[in-house]
Amino acid sequence: MSRNRDPRGRLQREGLLANHYRQGSVFTPELAATVSLGPDDTVRDQVPNLLWILGIVLLDGDDGIRKFCHLQKQFISKCREAGCDPDIARLDGQLSTLAAFGSEHQRILEECIEELGSDEVLATGVLGRALSQYPDAPGTWLFENSDDFVIEDIEFIRDCIISYCVSDHVSGIVRLPSLTWLLLTGKLSGPPAFFELIKEYVDDEVISPLLPSMLRSFNLAERQMQQVRDAMAWDEGIEWAKIFWRTNLTLSQCAVEVHTESADLSNSSDEDMASRPVVSGNLLEVLNEHYQLFIDKAIVQHDYIDLYDPSCHEVVCGLVERSFRLAATWAQYPELWNGVYSNFVQRTLIENTIRLKWMGIQEGDIFGKFQEYGRGKQKLHLEMLRDISRSYSEMGIEMPTSTAELLEQYERDIGFQEEYALPVNVGNFEQVNLRQMAQEADVMDIYRTTYQLTSGVAHCEWEFLEHYEMTRCLEPLHRWHMLPLADHMPPTLEFGFLLQNQFQRLIKIALDVLDRHSN
Repeated sequence: MSRNRDPRGRLQREGLLANHYRQGSVFTPELAATVSLGPDDTVRDQVPNLLWILGIVLLDGDDGIRKFCHLQKQFISKCREAGCDPDIARLDGQLSTLAAFGSEHQRILEECIEELGSDEVLATGVLGRALSQYPDAPGTWLFENSDDFVIEDIEFIRDCIISYCVSDHVSGIVRLPSLTWLLLTGKLSGPPAFFELIKEYVDDEVISPLLPSMLRSFNLAERQMQQVRDAMAWDEGIEWAKIFWRTNLTLSQCAVEVHTESADLSNSSDEDMASRPVVSGNLLEVLNEHYQLFIDKAIVQHDYIDLYDPSCHEVVCGLVERSFRLAATWAQYPELWNGVYSNFVQRTLIENTIRLKWMGIQEGDIFGKFQEYGRGKQKLHLEMLRDISRSYSEMGIEMPTSTAELLEQYERDIGFQEEYALPVNVGNFEQVNLRQMAQEADVMDIYRTTYQLTSGVAHCEWEFLEHYEMTRCLEPLHRWHMLPLADHMPPTLEFGFLLQNQFQRLIKIALDVLDRHSN
């Protein structure tokens, strides 16, 4: 191994994933491969700890941030006068850091808030009442805490979360107390212009939109330093976040968008209902026309059939027949014309199109090898069924009738002679995957734009489960988690036209292959 090998992997300089480091099949963005970013879900991991500052901003806007910065300055001054180390009690606006305050630091902070005359903003009772519903909530000693909890208190926390998520300004500016604390305690230095920018941000129409982005960038770096400098404090914040989100499930119900239409297709508009059978009929007619065109040529034109080696004709006809049956069956049920179901049919047509185009440009007995590959898999399945039969016999259990009949069918179809002559290939056909076929056959357009997308549906990858099967809970206190859709997905007639176009392309390629391999 080269000593100069980059542990991050190989940097991709071109292509869709340029500036990503590749390790095996994983491509990681350059920043993430270079720096450990830690948790990247700020709503999940940091917002619960910022509820105090978010509440202040919600009640008093930017003026509330100013008041908090004055509170920090006065707190540091009074701690030093009283001989208390302000570093022991970090006043950066995070709830979890309030848990580290001793009795003397608590007294000083409460005194500072009283002198500033901002009790309503800086130690709001509504936040304390809301936090009282969460077990082990940090910093509740500071806030007015009573048993008079009402549902509006949770509404206040919900509004805090919403303001963070919908306002770029709020999501950036709530990080300011973390920065000002480091500045006031002498732990951060920089050019004077930077600090002047912070001082003037609220009143300057040009500067104000820029600072939140700067603060988010600073927060990313400061978060990394905190994890190294005080891993325990970081872990405490994460533990509080877990308590917060998990408790919310008991404080509020999931909320999903309610559709007035039921799953019954009869509730659709008259125009839409009327158009479906028409479109379905037209689609079936077009599919039949192209299929019949193929059959007329493939069967009637004798040059297409080589009785000495009919493998090309057999394979092409088999793939076309399978594609037509799937497409024609699907075309009769417009209610299935949506991304969930149509992609399965579309994927089969595209796969058959790519395979046909690739096989058509190969030299040698490629179609015979394709058939041999399939028969070899059939032989493997026969051995699996025999193994199952032996297992039943050893256990003294009678094999199910359906399994016994399937075993007999496989033994009959393969035959004694072929069974002992057939090789079994457990890899890809011709050791070439579909992507390589598409590249060699110059049909990467449909592979990249359509096949890969439809494959994700067929393999139930999360991207498509999220899109087709799930819906968002509309409750901010639930962090917009996802729930089963539990609703009818309306059909999209355009899927029919997509399938029609793909079938036409398949028929053209199939006829081209027969032309090329005709006698």
